Amino acid sequence: MERYSLRANGRKVALAITLISSIFTTGFTMAEPAFEVIVDSVVVGAASNKESAEIVIRALVMEENSRNSSNNVVINDIEIKRAYVNSELIDEEKLQENLSETLEYKVLGQELTIDGKTYGVLKSISDIEYVISTIKSKYLMEYSEGDIKAFTFKEKIEVSEIETSEDRIEDLNIVLDRILADKKIGEYQISEGESLDRIIEETNNTEEDLLELNPNLEEDLILENEISFYKPVLTPLVLEEIEYLEPIEFEVEMVEDDSLYEGDTKVLVEGKNGVQTVLAKAVKEDNLKKKNEIVSIEIIEEPIIEILAVGTKERPSTEATGVFMNPVSGQLSSKYGSRFGRFHYGIDIRAPKETSIVAADGGKVVTVTSHSTYGKYVEIDHGNGYMTRYAHLNSFSVNVGDLVFKGQKIGGVGITGRATGYHLHLEVLNNGNNENPLNYFKY
Repeated sequence: MERYSLRANGRKVALAITLISSIFTTGFTMAEPAFEVIVDSVVVGAASNKESAEIVIRALVMEENSRNSSNNVVINDIEIKRAYVNSELIDEEKLQENLSETLEYKVLGQELTIDGKTYGVLKSISDIEYVISTIKSKYLMEYSEGDIKAFTFKEKIEVSEIETSEDRIEDLNIVLDRILADKKIGEYQISEGESLDRIIEETNNTEEDLLELNPNLEEDLILENEISFYKPVLTPLVLEEIEYLEPIEFEVEMVEDDSLYEGDTKVLVEGKNGVQTVLAKAVKEDNLKKKNEIVSIEIIEEPIIEILAVGTKERPSTEATGVFMNPVSGQLSSKYGSRFGRFHYGIDIRAPKETSIVAADGGKVVTVTSHSTYGKYVEIDHGNGYMTRYAHLNSFSVNVGDLVFKGQKIGGVGITGRATGYHLHLEVLNNGNNENPLNYFKY
């Protein structure tokens, strides 16, 4: 048996040709030497010589190749046997006719599957590459922010060469549209305070899409549940290189200071954040998740360490001593009593703007507010029937409810309310009744 190959229209067509001698010595008075053509074990005709049989087969293959746009024809296995046959059966035209009816033709196609699901059969690998590269380009335009280093898809994309009928070969644009139109279900984690409009924008879904997949969407938003959404069949994985500025937080160095009370602090050197340039690789999945991997950091400006003095001095008791101290250093400018036809319920001590005002004795801050006449003022209940009032302040250093010790700063001298110059208006109340402050203070 001899095996060899023919070529049709530049494509190799394998033919299994077996030459077997058969001599019939009885029963065939009209027999002549010829060559039988057998297709899949069935005799379909005979030719006077081997070359004629091959010409008939080759002509049919070339005809099919010229008709078939994909030009990848595969035919059945064919045997050509030498034999003695009835002369009436040696008919090359009949052989061609029988072969035309018998031979089955298939084309080689490229089957495209995504995670095991077939999306079409295309004519060539170049068609497959066109479809995938077109989808990549679409996502690159939507998701890119930095310098793209790599792009792929999360799903498993497979291409297999298969034998198929010609009518299964599809136009590449049909397959492309099929992939873009198809969708699958993904999961989206709702963040705190995230609105429905924001989720619609992030997932590229309509409100109807989300309601279809999440009937209890309103409750899910409140509880910050994970919800379902429609996503493309292909999930892009983008590796890009991005550069951005990032602050360098300053450190705080604390030093003890025995001139400050325990719990009090004072900034000796103000801290300042530095600045650095960060080069990072960002891995983005479906434009919803992002993870940065730092490549390099370049410091542009070093941070300034903050020096903070921390008090170690024992804090005095906030209990009243029963003896008042002068709350501000200054000059008496107005006394207690009648003044300009009105009664003046306190004394005024002239002092520069923001001069420190301290608590005359220990107690509890009961008022920190503003008034049309008093301006900004503070009241301290000393817990022994006495209360002191400090008015026309420029600033406050305490809050309502604070327990203060004798000599603790409560504010700064100002000119707020009804006042003609920077001064402290000071009042003393004994069980709710105003008394002359000069009975308790020396100015």
